Amino acid sequence: MQNVRRIELHPISQRVQMHVDGKLLADTTQTFELREIGNPLRQYIPREDVRMDFLKPYKTETHYPLKVGTAQFLY
Repeated sequence: MQNVRRIELHPISQRVQMHVDGKLLADTTQTFELREIGNPLRQYIPREDVRMDFLKPYKTETHYPLKVGTAQFLY
């Protein structure tokens, strides 16, 4: 039997804000929590609710077969 990793997305009903160095980086009510066996909980915020002008691309990218597409890290 194959070892299948299960991924679940759960909407977060409360407002989520992210501040960096006293500046508001993200403000949303549309966050999803990603739950995956063997990995820590993660929250995903829609790009349109993030101040992308505060972020720069990082050299690392990841690809995971159960998720669609490639993730590019930003910092």
